[in-house]
Amino acid sequence: MSTRTATKGSTGGLDPFTFEIIRHKLFRVIDEGTITLGKISGTPSTAEGHDVLVALYRADGSVMLAGVGFLHHLLAASQAVKEIVRNFGEDPGISENDTFFANDPYTMAMHNPDVFMISPIHFEGELVSWVVNFVHVTDVGGMEVGGLCPSARECYQEGFSTKGLKIVEAGKLRRDVFETFLNMIRDPGMTGLDLKSQMSANHVVKERMQGIYGEYGPDTVDEVAARLIEQSEDRLRARLRELPDGVWTARRHLDLAGRSYRLELAATKEADALTYDFTGTDPQADFPINCQYWATKGAALAPVFPLLAWDLTWNEGIARCIDVIAPEGTLLNGARPAPLSLNTVSTIHAVNILSNAVLSKMLAASSYHERAVGCWMGSVVLSILGGIDRHGEYVAQVGGDVFGMPEGARAFADGSGPGGHIVNVAQKMSNVEFEEQAFPKLFLYRRVVPDSAGAGMYRGGHAHEYAVVPQGGGTDSVTAVVTPGSGEAFPAASGVCGGYPGATTAHRLFRDGRDAALDRPPGETPGVEDVRAQSVTVRAEDVLYLRADGGGGYGDPLDRNPQLVCDDVRSGLVSPEAAEAVYGVVIADAGGVDAAATQARRLTLRTERLGREPRYAAGFRADVPRSDRRISEYLQLADGANDAVVECTWCGDEICRGSEAWKEHAALRKAPVTVVGPPSVQSSEYELREFFCPSCATSLDVEVARVDDPVLHDRIVRWSLPADRGGRA
Repeated sequence: MSTRTATKGSTGGLDPFTFEIIRHKLFRVIDEGTITLGKISGTPSTAEGHDVLVALYRADGSVMLAGVGFLHHLLAASQAVKEIVRNFGEDPGISENDTFFANDPYTMAMHNPDVFMISPIHFEGELVSWVVNFVHVTDVGGMEVGGLCPSARECYQEGFSTKGLKIVEAGKLRRDVFETFLNMIRDPGMTGLDLKSQMSANHVVKERMQGIYGEYGPDTVDEVAARLIEQSEDRLRARLRELPDGVWTARRHLDLAGRSYRLELAATKEADALTYDFTGTDPQADFPINCQYWATKGAALAPVFPLLAWDLTWNEGIARCIDVIAPEGTLLNGARPAPLSLNTVSTIHAVNILSNAVLSKMLAASSYHERAVGCWMGSVVLSILGGIDRHGEYVAQVGGDVFGMPEGARAFADGSGPGGHIVNVAQKMSNVEFEEQAFPKLFLYRRVVPDSAGAGMYRGGHAHEYAVVPQGGGTDSVTAVVTPGSGEAFPAASGVCGGYPGATTAHRLFRDGRDAALDRPPGETPGVEDVRAQSVTVRAEDVLYLRADGGGGYGDPLDRNPQLVCDDVRSGLVSPEAAEAVYGVVIADAGGVDAAATQARRLTLRTERLGREPRYAAGFRADVPRSDRRISEYLQLADGANDAVVECTWCGDEICRGSEAWKEHAALRKAPVTVVGPPSVQSSEYELREFFCPSCATSLDVEVARVDDPVLHDRIVRWSLPADRGGRA
């Protein structure tokens, strides 16, 4: 096997015009491969939900260029290429027009249903690069339909797994491999479409790349790849140097049925490097929520692309700036045979959220404050349905609602309801008609949940709920695998800069209860079952009900423009009761804002926060409406590095010395988690911790915590706020 050796980029003789032309051509190639996946596959997760990724890799497996899709697979796919080189590089060899597929979660994949299709790209007999695409396939033959197996207690129960098989040899499909895999699958039709769409996408990318190599030569194209990687690394390191140095912390719980798990993250930013340390995370479990190191690193890196590197080329250079520590034997670096099949909807998703949280806190204290964002999609609320369709064939489907979860609020705008996922901005919710015509199911409703969005100066996106029943199939029942559903006991979609988290989730099965399910379900009533992390039979007279959580809010809810609250009340997104209790906005009988009553109500709420009326520093501009002060960060360090103080940027009052933990000097209020909105349920295990400025009572941070959790302290040793920022005159 002749392989091109990767080299470090240099200016060489490549002119800037050719560089830009080739760069744009590479982007178009990736886009065309992604479009091919959607057009050929008929599965909801691929064609509708965009649960995919297409990327180019250099000959050594380093990331050349990634497209949009689930970004936490980018590094895992690099490992897949390297594994194929190890296994096939010498004997039996890697030839032109070969294609391999792999899905072993202990080598490269997140979990078994994540199949990588890996194709070498040759030019004039020399291996010059690779194309890899990922698809979450319909089924892999595990204990439960869809490959998400809540009953599994070891990885051997979770379905087909391979470190690499040659599925196409010399341009011809190897039917022995293809049919052997499908022989294990409950839904070979849909799963076969998944694989064929993947092979087709790689074929399209290879043809386009060979055209580019023929036009410019492999040396020139590889030089562009090397320079893009070097450019991305240099620019991201320069941006990191602009951000404050310090340590930011975040914590996440997985409140699964019968057991709670803890994940801890401390992110250290020093100069031009960022280190994520997950020390303190619980040991690996006998429940299928574990993941291996590359899955954890990929999940930690994924939010970095849209939040820190939004204008850079997404490639190996970004990954070089981030180091990840995940101790062996923990949930985030498990050892075989720990089961893993539910990790994408539990631990991997939790790592996405933790990364989003620490990055947003870091950004909020910088000149890039507008990039801070509340949590998108706090929990993965998902069911996989399997049953006989109207043609008498067994079909399986990942519910498309999971691809339309709420966005978090930003520093300048509300979050959208069906926004998707911050690590996959191309997601979209499949329409009801698409799902009902292809699968034996009927939606009783799909609707917005009032008061579910995380409150703030800007609110998060509102959650939606839906109820489905078996219908239109060859039998009167279907099997439903329901995901772990973290976020029932506590609100999982955290806010930022004093914003509230979104409301909690729900996963219920109504036995003989179609009429009762038309109303919003109560917490625990006879005939209603909690079906988190279970495989259940849904009969004709039963109703499966799922509710997502809302997006996290940004900023103090009492700083929200009252007219925006009134608009939400008119549209049914916020109830009049929540408008007054959470936002301090009083709606007049005529339907508008009662300005005088609102001002009095907000003063009352601030007084309740402190137990006395708030006070303000002498320089505070009381005549400037708080909602019009376009500032994002709520704290700043002032008066020099050696004698710095932490100030509230709203009132300008000093909270503590710069060397101290500011939360120890803030006003603290502990509250039940139900204060975030009526959909949430009370839990004695979790609480809401609100930290207020001790002078003006502005909400500075909100933690969702177990009652025995220590307070999360961030330590900033160098801030990067411009001198003229803040709420003072």
